[in-house]
Amino acid sequence: MTPKRFKPSTGPLLSILLSLFVALVSTEALAQCPTGSLTCGFPLGGACYFPGSSNCSNGTVCGRGSEECGGACYRPGLETCLRGMYICSNAYLCGTYCMRRGQTCLDGNQVCPTAQACRGQCLEAGEYCPADGARIAMLKQGGQLYLKEGALTELWNLVTGDVASVALAGNRIGIVKTNGEAYVKEGTWDAAWVVQSADIQAIALSGTRIGVLKQNGQFFLKDGALTELWNLVTGDVAAITLAGNRIGIVKTNGEAFVKEGAWDAPWVRMSGDVKALALEGTRVGMLKTDAEFYLKEGALTELWNLVTGDVQAISLSGSRIGILKTNSEVYVKEGAWDAPWEWESSAVSAFQISGTGIAVLASNGELYVKEGPVTSLWTRESGDCTGFSITSR
Repeated sequence: MTPKRFKPSTGPLLSILLSLFVALVSTEALAQCPTGSLTCGFPLGGACYFPGSSNCSNGTVCGRGSEECGGACYRPGLETCLRGMYICSNAYLCGTYCMRRGQTCLDGNQVCPTAQACRGQCLEAGEYCPADGARIAMLKQGGQLYLKEGALTELWNLVTGDVASVALAGNRIGIVKTNGEAYVKEGTWDAAWVVQSADIQAIALSGTRIGVLKQNGQFFLKDGALTELWNLVTGDVAAITLAGNRIGIVKTNGEAFVKEGAWDAPWVRMSGDVKALALEGTRVGMLKTDAEFYLKEGALTELWNLVTGDVQAISLSGSRIGILKTNSEVYVKEGAWDAPWEWESSAVSAFQISGTGIAVLASNGELYVKEGPVTSLWTRESGDCTGFSITSR
């Protein structure tokens, strides 16, 4: 009979050995921490910290007042831990998202990729937000008047027909019909028209002022409601312009005058041999019959600066100066009167600048508008155009 061999159980022995090993490691780990410090985390790989200057947050040693987030430390009150993983500066916190510098938080929980948003929508790089009430009016070859409001890509609204010319200012729309009658409406594009007068050759709008130039050369102006009475300003007028509290005229003999303030304030003579005037703020632009363009800034009695020659049309808006050269090219400058020009377009028959908006009517009847920097790209609005007007964008 073969004797049975005794096989001792390894269970209790293994448990005892493991306990001794953990105790040894724990003692070793604790022995490595200076007196007065504690261990943060499992002893294998744990770190020492002093409770007075640090703290143990979820197994991570963080500075005093800081907490753990995804294995890193953050400062509550200055930063936020999102989804337990991402640390976001409160200055760049957008709902449950972190933003980068140069981005925008829209409606408190949507991150826009650029620093701008426009009326509840994110703007892509290169896009521009038009000013409130930014409008474009366009005359088609058949005399139909169309108007759009807002973005350059908005749809057109047919306003009325038999229109010879159009003017825009703020929320007002003024027209001269092909029969010489002038009308102005205020508010929405489909508001009711208010008849102004008959036998009109031109209309100008600025703020609450309306100016009309009669076929006989008489210049009338009203200020206030559309139903206000007219004031006869002067006669023998070939062209009128309004801006702010200034009124400018070119007489039939080529003399130009500007007044400031009330409609019956005294005139200040600008010059003779004038083809056109443009007003903006404290600037007065003058186009002479020899195609030279002059500009003054400040008081009406300031001296003129010769800007350039070979000009057939001028436009002023804000700090911008625009010209249409006799070779049909458009240039715009921004800032001082002697700042450098920026080429805009060629083969142009008419143009206008307003705010950051620039509109050009090409010689083939196509209307283009841009907004924002002077180097922005053009947006084609329509063809078969004979006239247009834009408000500040």
